[in-house]
Amino acid sequence: MSMARILVVDDEPFNLDIVAEYLDEMDFDLVMVESGEAAWDELSRPDSCFDLVLLDRMMPGMDGIQVLKKIKGDAELRGIPVIMQTAATSPEQVREGLAAGAFYYLTKPFEGEALQTIIRSALDDMRTRRELNANLEKLEKQAEVAARYNTLNAIATLKQHQLWFLKRSEAEADQVK
Repeated sequence: MSMARILVVDDEPFNLDIVAEYLDEMDFDLVMVESGEAAWDELSRPDSCFDLVLLDRMMPGMDGIQVLKKIKGDAELRGIPVIMQTAATSPEQVREGLAAGAFYYLTKPFEGEALQTIIRSALDDMRTRRELNANLEKLEKQAEVAARYNTLNAIATLKQHQLWFLKRSEAEADQVK
């Protein structure tokens, strides 16, 4: 399994340092950015390939909710789990984040072990979804091949019946003569 690539977005460099420290012992490729705009730039690159986004909610300019909505609105990106991490803890704010598509809503301050566990869970979920989608695609291809085979088999059977009927008709015509 390859190293998971995680985009970490927070406008506070100190918070980026804390996340980097919490995740240091794990085998992740971390890309750190300090704004929603920078996050979207990273995500929009053609060679972008992130397995997870750890996203601060409250940032100047494009905030975390706006970034989250853009991610979930993009067909190529919507499958990436997004963990919203924030000091915004009111029930309405939590509901808004989850309704926008956050995998998890983590309130600051948080423990490193909690962050690690949530990230592992999100990555496991994402991998399971990718495997299920790959298996579904295989099954759809197999079903398509089976349908073609059955169609060809039905045509061949009809042709055999048609030939048998023609031979029988010819035999009966010969008997009438």
